[in-house]
Amino acid sequence: MFTIIKAMFKVKETKIKQNIGLRKAIHWALICACLVWFLNFQLPPSGPARAAATAALPQVFLDTTYPALSASRNIRNVKPSCSSGETLCYTSLQSAINDAVPGDEIVITAGMTITGPITLKHKTGGGWIIIRSSNMSALPAAGHRVGPSDAAAMPKIVAPGSNVSALVTEDNADNYRLVGIEFTKVNPSVVTGVMVQLGRSDGQTSYSQVPKNLILDRDYIHGDPASDLKRCVELDSSYTSIIDSYISECHVVGQDAQGITALNGQGPFKIVDNYVEASTENILFGGDVPRISGLVPSDIEVRGNYLTKDLAWKDTTPHWAVKNDLEFKNAQRVLVTGNIIENDWLDGQTGTLIVITPRNSGGCRTCGATWATASDLTITDNIVRHGAGALEFQGYDYYSSDGLDSAGSLQVKNVYIANNLFYDISRDWDAKAPLILMSDQPANITLDHNTFINSGGNNLTLDSSRSDGTYDTVLGLTLSNNTMFHTSYGVMGGGLAEGNSTMNAYTPGAVFTHNILASDTSISSRYPSANICGATCYPTEATWESQFLDYNQAIAGNISDFALNSGSAYKNAGTDGKDLGADIAAISSATASAAAGSDSGGGNTTSDTTKPVVASFTVAPQSGSGPVTATFTATDSGGSFLASAELLRANANTTSCLLGNISGCSWTHLQTIAAPSGVNSWTSSFTDSPPAGTYLYGTHVHDGAGNIGFEPAVVSAIVGSSSLSRSISIQSLQGKTSKAVTGTLDILDSGHNLLNSYPFTTNASGSATLSLNVPIQSVFLRIRAVPYLVQTSSADLNLTGAYSIPMLRTGDINQDNIVNSIDFSLLNAKWFSADAISDLNGDGLVNSLDFSLLNQNWFAVGN
Repeated sequence: MFTIIKAMFKVKETKIKQNIGLRKAIHWALICACLVWFLNFQLPPSGPARAAATAALPQVFLDTTYPALSASRNIRNVKPSCSSGETLCYTSLQSAINDAVPGDEIVITAGMTITGPITLKHKTGGGWIIIRSSNMSALPAAGHRVGPSDAAAMPKIVAPGSNVSALVTEDNADNYRLVGIEFTKVNPSVVTGVMVQLGRSDGQTSYSQVPKNLILDRDYIHGDPASDLKRCVELDSSYTSIIDSYISECHVVGQDAQGITALNGQGPFKIVDNYVEASTENILFGGDVPRISGLVPSDIEVRGNYLTKDLAWKDTTPHWAVKNDLEFKNAQRVLVTGNIIENDWLDGQTGTLIVITPRNSGGCRTCGATWATASDLTITDNIVRHGAGALEFQGYDYYSSDGLDSAGSLQVKNVYIANNLFYDISRDWDAKAPLILMSDQPANITLDHNTFINSGGNNLTLDSSRSDGTYDTVLGLTLSNNTMFHTSYGVMGGGLAEGNSTMNAYTPGAVFTHNILASDTSISSRYPSANICGATCYPTEATWESQFLDYNQAIAGNISDFALNSGSAYKNAGTDGKDLGADIAAISSATASAAAGSDSGGGNTTSDTTKPVVASFTVAPQSGSGPVTATFTATDSGGSFLASAELLRANANTTSCLLGNISGCSWTHLQTIAAPSGVNSWTSSFTDSPPAGTYLYGTHVHDGAGNIGFEPAVVSAIVGSSSLSRSISIQSLQGKTSKAVTGTLDILDSGHNLLNSYPFTTNASGSATLSLNVPIQSVFLRIRAVPYLVQTSSADLNLTGAYSIPMLRTGDINQDNIVNSIDFSLLNAKWFSADAISDLNGDGLVNSLDFSLLNQNWFAVGN
């Protein structure tokens, strides 16, 4: 259709002027053609969704404290044989489960082998049913991970045949805790689909069918070194925890295999202090179409785990397909902290350790889980090492095979990655993967205070996969306080020079500041002038290596030596006054349990199920101008010491989010601080600068065993500031030489809430200076001007330089933020007039050149 329209535009204006009838006929044909096309055209996605710049934390943290057992409980013993007259004795575990009532304990003789599938049944009434080994005294205490050497003290449940599980659940089974049990195959020749199947990924189509309140505690779940096991644990359940367990030998020939995967269960999930070894993905959320429509696994805690792949698999026969260690295809509100994530190489994919990419898995753009998303992910205090690539983001699931660019999923958005150590990320792992890959429009991505030790290839690759060759923008990108080696090309996008050229096209409005890019060549002119460090942001590689305590010892595995030495020019040089790069001491403390196999501080051998206490929590000022200071005192008596604290904030209202009733609050994670080592009492504070409003503030305080104390408080914060003189600079007006324009500048907070609006008029160079009366903070600038589409970009009001506004796209004459047939009709009505609004190119006459500009942006939408 546009081929016909463009051909019509090429009719010479001189001939049109000579024949008014011909001109009218052509214009009516254009209008009719556009209307026909409009009625049959499917709108493209409207661009990256607006969302908070920070990631929402899980709304639920599961409490896995071992339940108190009633002295009058039934204890049902499962043994190889029962004596005559022995009560509550069973030779069948299934019979014991069938007879059990909530509150019962089922004790299985250690060393006994039971043939599955064992089914957890739906029961009525409250209370847990505990199913455990008879030899708990020989197993690690609660809060400590089991391993293969503990198998002798466990009973064994085996998967009996091809694609038959060892453990399954009945619909709506609930309140089961399985402790100290080995799950494996009956023999190596058996091909097993799922070893432990909690819920169903097939016929489970309603939330009422989903099993809930299930805990795998100190269990050993594994396959055989030389045979197939597709999934060790599948979570098609809710309120489910896997803690202190050992999961290994999860691999299969010719298919993907996972250690833990969640497909058809909504969560919450707690995956804490486990060893997880699998060939394709160690932990995967999503990857198949949930049978429950609209289901997104939510409220997920992944903490203190050791995720690894056996290096012997690189050359093994049979060959297992290797992809990623941790992948999110459908998940929201996720906290990944204190984990060790390692070993990935070129095989089934490029060897990237952490992948964030929504997949509807239906095989086409419009079928399957079109609601799939990967949003609100917080990844902090982890060690990620030994792989070809560190991070990959794909914003939407696009299906290029159908020739369309429309999204087949929701968007990757709100990802906060801070204070992580990524090292030995290298082409030595047989791949050309970049350190970080972003494609297909992810939004609101923050990387702050991360240390990258990388070599070869590109640091950040921004990729366009759109069929029309346009750039896929990443809006809301923040790169701050990170350290890395520049390597070959630094920040690179397809078809553009590295650095500013790439960032201007792919990441308009990005914050890029206080980042180290160590390079032996001169690169400073290629990157934003806002990139300011304690010394040069572009030291030589040797100079940068000399900033660490001991670089050679660090890369050899002594993690503490990645800290900056006392003489480094980059200490306390961050935007927040902290050292550039990661806080290595905090990461070492957070990952101690992952390395030691203990979720109690990495050395404490006692069981700790006691929650820390927030002894006091105050917020000041209760009213008045900001910033707001939140001060807390926390204590811990469980023996595993205090570990960290988080500050959270919610918008208060008069009904469901107020002190005494926080059920309707939507909490936003603001900051995390690490506790000093080995303390049972700790006083500290946070500082926050919110826009005007009434808020609830709260703090989560964690101890070394993962127990959580929480305290809310209410505060009325009326935040103001003195007038700020700030300048904007519009880069270009599409189709015009002059950059003079009159419009309105909206200031939006990090959640895209309107703070204030200011009229402006730029000079011919596109510059204007405004007096802003809003709090100093990170904001979004939204430009509204006729006849241009809305343009939004991020800015930091702490910075005083001119804020760059990308090119304003023209054609939105009626200001509904889309260029369509209505604008065409308005433009047509002004044909050959001097109307200033419709004269899109500013040459004094509305003619075919203006229609051509409108044509370029047909169905474009403002951001």
